Amino acid sequence: MRQENILLIQELTLQTADSFDSPLMQVLAYIDPGSGLMLVQIITAAVCGVALSLRKVRTWIKGLFGKKQDKQD
Repeated sequence: MRQENILLIQELTLQTADSFDSPLMQVLAYIDPGSGLMLVQIITAAVCGVALSLRKVRTWIKGLFGKKQDKQD
């Protein structure tokens, strides 16, 4: 019984590995240059947006806990 289970697992593993080499998987993995550049632009914009947001939050927190300057008239 145990030997049959091992053989079944090996067969399923080989079938799964073979399916990644199929032409259908190669077509689904294709990214054209326009989509690739759009993906790069989205990632770049997200990184810049997070960086600027963190900078603004850091400045706001420093303003809360920083020294207050008295106005002298």
